Amino acid sequence: MSDMDSKNDALENNEAAVEPEGKTVAAPEETDEVSGAEGQEEEKFVFTVAPVFDLQYKGDCAYEVKITVAAANLEKETTTQFDELMEMVELPGFRKGKAPLKLLQNKFGRNVKAEVVGKLVEESFKKLVEDEKLRVWQTPQVEKLEELIEGLKEGDDLVFSLSFDVAPRCDLGNYRGLEVEKPVVTVTDEELAQAMDSARERMLTFVSVEDAVQAEDQALITFEGTIDGAAFEGNTAENYPYMMGSGRLPEFEGALLGKKAGDTAEADVAFGDDWHNKDLAGKTARFTITVNEVKRRQLPEITEDLAKELGYESLEAWTTSTRERLQRANDDYSLRLAREDALQKIVAASTFEVSKAMLDEMVRDVLNNKRLSREVLEDDAAMEKERGEAREEAMNEIRRFSVIQEIADTEGVEVTAEDFEKEAATVGASLNLPTEAVLSYYQREGQMSDLYSRLMKEKVLNTVLEHAKIIATELKDDDKAGETEEA
Repeated sequence: MSDMDSKNDALENNEAAVEPEGKTVAAPEETDEVSGAEGQEEEKFVFTVAPVFDLQYKGDCAYEVKITVAAANLEKETTTQFDELMEMVELPGFRKGKAPLKLLQNKFGRNVKAEVVGKLVEESFKKLVEDEKLRVWQTPQVEKLEELIEGLKEGDDLVFSLSFDVAPRCDLGNYRGLEVEKPVVTVTDEELAQAMDSARERMLTFVSVEDAVQAEDQALITFEGTIDGAAFEGNTAENYPYMMGSGRLPEFEGALLGKKAGDTAEADVAFGDDWHNKDLAGKTARFTITVNEVKRRQLPEITEDLAKELGYESLEAWTTSTRERLQRANDDYSLRLAREDALQKIVAASTFEVSKAMLDEMVRDVLNNKRLSREVLEDDAAMEKERGEAREEAMNEIRRFSVIQEIADTEGVEVTAEDFEKEAATVGASLNLPTEAVLSYYQREGQMSDLYSRLMKEKVLNTVLEHAKIIATELKDDDKAGETEEA
């Protein structure tokens, strides 16, 4: 899951909450559409008198707002809280529900007041977000909330201020009628032959030969090893099928090369410090090896019989099916390149405003991910260069995300339950698994948000391509490596 995708979870839900004392309330990780859960809709809070918002934009996706909640709302919510409390609390000398209100106010008044203020702060901010259609990125906090609560007198309006950041702003460049390059990638005879050879490899057999051991042969051997003259666990085996060419024990293989059935060889094998068996790591063992039989790879010829053995009606059917499969993969790759070309052009034509806090956090995420895979740089110049690269990478990810989101909003693109089922069915068909099993896996492994982001990106860019002028091109050299990896 990318860093931007995780930020996307909160923004997609477009929910916000405020909590006292610097605590934050995270937005739900997945929408109902993403998780497949039907969920019960929460009862909407209704204000007696609508709160008043004095909202100011400070630039770079930062807002300040002064919120005034009329005293009537506090009175109503306080009454509601005490009514509920009266039904639940049982005080000494009084039956449940019969305690005098004055006694409850004396005992629980401060807690109820704090609860009421906290709820009205949260609900008023939710209303602001809904009214202004804001995508809040960073959940705001109420500074000095305790002082606010203590200073609030009966009949006073609740007045407080909040500062918060919103999702990046994107002024979209033109995305309709774009000229988009889409490479034409056809299946070559060489690619077809390689694919059919791969199928032959699955039908590979080994046949006994009288020749000496060669690379890629299978040698049936009997061996015995010692370390400093002493046996060790797993030091002997009879008729062990050793595959040449693995490269794990080069001294062992070197001793076998050129030997025939009946020959004996000796080898000193040095086990590396990282050897999986810690008892052997860093030690050298002497092996005595006897070759019992030499077997050589035998690939079946491409014939009608092999085609039928692989489940095809004929050699022609096998060839046609293989070419079509490869072409589908090429077409998918070509489409991905076209989407990427479109996205890059839209990003280049758009302008963005980004919260400094958001960018800083993204840069930290990028740097942390880089440093997980290598040692920390100590050279100041190298670290500064890395920070600059991380900033550009983070900014690029934010721009791409913002473009996708803005087009989705403009065009009304949504990811539906049917989209998830279709994707799961496609994956399931390739793995011979039912759709439900694939969806369950995504949900269990927490991958639904990743899938949501990918499907949204694909649907948005497909919409762009529908209105684009597609220019057929040859596959560029830089993209050919990607084509090989995809295949």
